[in-house]
Amino acid sequence: MNYDEFKGSIQDQIKDFLPEKYEDADVQIREVVKNNNTLLDGLTVVSTESNILPTIYLNDFFQDYENGRPVEDILQKIADIYVNSDQNINFDTSLVTDFENVKDKIVCKVVNRDANEHMLENLPHKNIEDLAVIYQIALGGDGDGIATINISDQLLDGYGINKDELHDIAVQNTAENRPSSFRSMQEVIMEMMGASELADMDTDMDMSGGMPMYVLTNEDKMHGAATMLYPNLMDEIAEKVGGDFFILPSSLHELLIIPKDSGAERVELENMVQEVNATQVAPDEVLSDHVYEYDAKEHELFRSDKAEERQERKEAEKVNTMDKGKEEKPKEKESLKQKLPEMKAKADAINQTQDKGNGLKKEAVI
Repeated sequence: MNYDEFKGSIQDQIKDFLPEKYEDADVQIREVVKNNNTLLDGLTVVSTESNILPTIYLNDFFQDYENGRPVEDILQKIADIYVNSDQNINFDTSLVTDFENVKDKIVCKVVNRDANEHMLENLPHKNIEDLAVIYQIALGGDGDGIATINISDQLLDGYGINKDELHDIAVQNTAENRPSSFRSMQEVIMEMMGASELADMDTDMDMSGGMPMYVLTNEDKMHGAATMLYPNLMDEIAEKVGGDFFILPSSLHELLIIPKDSGAERVELENMVQEVNATQVAPDEVLSDHVYEYDAKEHELFRSDKAEERQERKEAEKVNTMDKGKEEKPKEKESLKQKLPEMKAKADAINQTQDKGNGLKKEAVI
C-alpha cells in the first residue's frame, strides 16, 4: 500500500491495539511543522482521561513498513508509546507556567537559525553564527524519544527571569542531565559493528580514512549538538586533540571533531557535510551546511568560512584600542631636569628682590 493508504490503516485500526479507555477517543492525523520547516504527519489519540496528547509521527513508521515491518507490529508499537506516555507524563499542564516547578527541567537545543526563522519569532533564543539555541521543558521519555515543550516568549515572561538567565540555567541543566560523550570515530564504528564482523577484521585497521576524527554527542544521543555549549568542554577537547579543531555538524544529535593540524581543508570538509546532509540525514535533523572552528587560545567558536573576516575584525579592533589609548593617555609630567631652568630663574628673581630689600645676599635652595 502507498503512504496515504498506510496512514488510513493506522488511523482506522489503532484503537484496536489500545486499552478499553481509548474506545471513545478521537483519532486524528494532521500536518505538523517541525525543525527546519519540515512537514510531518502526526497522529494523536485524544482521550478524555488524558491531559497530555503525544504526537506520533508516521513518516518513519512508513519507512519501516516499506522495509518489511508488519503493520500489526507498527500498530502495537504506537499503542505502547501512548500507554507509556499516559503513565509517565500525565500531569497538570498548568505546572509548566510555574518557574519553581520547571527550573530543573529546562534544557537547550541547537537548531539552524535561517531554516527556523518563523518558529524563532515567538521563542526566546540566542544566536551563534548561523545557529540558534532554543529552550525546552523536558517532560520525560523513554527509548522512543523525549517529550518536550518549547519555552515561548509568553512562558518566559511568566517566569520572571531574562533570556540570559534562561540560557545559563538551560546550559547548566543540559550539561548535568545529558553528559557529553567524546570518542574516536574508530571506537564508534567498532561499537556499531557486530562481534562476528569484528572477528573477521584486522583490529589495527584505520577506520577513519587516515584522518583523526572524533564523535561528540551526549549519552542519550539526542540533541547532542548542544554539547558545544557545555562549560569548559571545548577547552577540554582542545587539550585532548592538541589544539584548535574543526567542528562538523553531523546532525542535531552529534558533531564530528577534526584537529586543525590534521591537514584537512575547510572547503573539503564543507563539501563533505553538504553531501551527507543531502543524502544521509533526515531533513528535520539537519543542523547546518557549514563547518565551524574552535580557537583554543581565544576560547571562541566561529564559522570556518568567516575566519579571514574574523581576523580582520580583530586586527581592526586592536588598532582602534591602541588609537583610543593614545588619545586618552595623560600628558607625562615634566621631569625635574625640564623644570630646573624655570625653578632657577624664579630663585634668582627672589634673590635679587631680597638683595634690594636688605642688602644681604641669600642662598636660594633649589
